[in-house]
Amino acid sequence: VSKNPDVLDQFEQILFPVFTPVFTEDIAEFVPYVLQIIGFLLESRPCGITSIPDSYRALFQLILTPSFWDRSGNIPALSRLLQAYIEKAGETIVLEKLTIVLGVFQRLVSQSKIHDHEGFAILNSLIINLPSTCLNNYLKDIFIVIFTRLRKA
Repeated sequence: VSKNPDVLDQFEQILFPVFTPVFTEDIAEFVPYVLQIIGFLLESRPCGITSIPDSYRALFQLILTPSFWDRSGNIPALSRLLQAYIEKAGETIVLEKLTIVLGVFQRLVSQSKIHDHEGFAILNSLIINLPSTCLNNYLKDIFIVIFTRLRKA
């Protein structure tokens, strides 16, 4: 899939209409699997060639909704998908919602020992893929979250 962008586009055109009812009708059993597939498709897109399609932009808003992160079974797939967004569209759509993305990191690290590693993976992805100046205003809060988590461990 990643070797041929045309094939990737065809997959997306076929699969996104099939995936939409899973989210709109809240079919909880399939959400983690659909998120994993979408994450794989987004990871397979070539870097820096074009911006991501509108279908991914619309989904980005949806995955930042707190109710999606309430279901423990969704968290690994959501984390992978969010990391793919950071890698492929970090300086565009992620920067627009950086505060919300950092809120996801904080929630995962401070509220769940089971999923705290997912929060750290998101933070790692932000540090690697965004210019350092983007995170400068948030460093104090990031370290407070990290050290609070370490103190409670």
